[in-house]
Amino acid sequence: MQSDELKTAVGGPAPTIHQFGDKLRHPRTIVAFRKLVAALRHHRATGDAGPLAEIPLLSINLDLTTACDHACGHCVDDEVINTGPKYSGDNVLHTIDTLADRGLCSVILIGGGEPTLHPKFGDIVRHIKARGLELGLVTHGGHADKIVEVADQFHPTDWVRFSIDAATNETYQDIHFGQAGKKPRNTLVEILANGRAVRAANPAIQLGYSYVVVPPGQEYHGRQLRDNIDEIPGAAANASEYGFTYLSLKPCLIKREVEGETLMYGVRPEEVEALNARIRTKIAEAEKVAGDVKIVQSQNLIAMLSGRLDVLREQPGVCYAGFLRQVVSPFSIVHCPAWRGDARAQVGTKLGYADPQAADATAVATVKNLLSFDATRTCADIACFYNSMNRYIDHVIASDMPVEQIEPSAARDTFL
Repeated sequence: MQSDELKTAVGGPAPTIHQFGDKLRHPRTIVAFRKLVAALRHHRATGDAGPLAEIPLLSINLDLTTACDHACGHCVDDEVINTGPKYSGDNVLHTIDTLADRGLCSVILIGGGEPTLHPKFGDIVRHIKARGLELGLVTHGGHADKIVEVADQFHPTDWVRFSIDAATNETYQDIHFGQAGKKPRNTLVEILANGRAVRAANPAIQLGYSYVVVPPGQEYHGRQLRDNIDEIPGAAANASEYGFTYLSLKPCLIKREVEGETLMYGVRPEEVEALNARIRTKIAEAEKVAGDVKIVQSQNLIAMLSGRLDVLREQPGVCYAGFLRQVVSPFSIVHCPAWRGDARAQVGTKLGYADPQAADATAVATVKNLLSFDATRTCADIACFYNSMNRYIDHVIASDMPVEQIEPSAARDTFL
């Protein structure tokens, strides 16, 4: 399955980033992908789901802690922030070993809290790299000294992404510390200088300037969120000045108790289009001042700006992505980042991959959960980031191509 077939699978042009069809055919992932396709075809033909429990996870989001010393108003995990749970260093290392032994390729240290606040952050990074895994890190950037200490561990396919979301200190303070009584810990200039320090420690690091695009009138958990659309060009200029390699733009998601992480939920189409026109204008301005900085857009932002959100809300009945990529957190293991902490997507406890026996049980639970989850109904209001991946897999399963003829790709990395 090559790029033309991916276009057919997703119903339009292939996305400009996160080419999941290519990543699934990366030389390190293609064996597992072929195995998944064969197991799903077998299940469709016979009803036997047993082989699906043998599919290895290829990529995980690993939440080390719920601790965070920022208070971002748009944080979809704000209900778990600073609630206490974290992984012990040993449990994290055991989880990494168990999954690496089974075929894991990449780890993203990310949400629920600030990864660099974990007391064993440096040891965990070194262990991930010692196991030959690709590594991504999402951080607010306020504790860059801890990243600098392990900067030599990052390879060219690894990355660090600072969550900044602003181009001026006023907007940065409002977004990151606007909660009543939350004392600011960092200024924007300090964060930008921290990014420069990380690049100085290892110029090969891909360093991202993450920017959640917040529209006017957005409110979350009683907090009015600050419109930051006009600062997109300034963010590109900041990224260029301080040595960031890319500016990552994504839309603001609002997490709802029943519907999950929603985008433009209940907003009239004409209002969305007016908003899109404004965002497109600012992105065009950003391109003029970005210099060597690459401006990338998330798949759901691309869909939003092209009027195709409805396409991303049409999920196959089975979320195939959950067999290959999961979230491992101090609360539980879930099959999708959009359902962090939600029992509907839970496939194991936080120690579900801490040893081979636990991993076997979690694999069986994963199969049971994913085959009964009904993503078409449960995720009907989510403009799913993994929609193109699921539709691509669905397309391959339905084709008559023998799995041995699925060819490797030249994908750069294995992050899913």
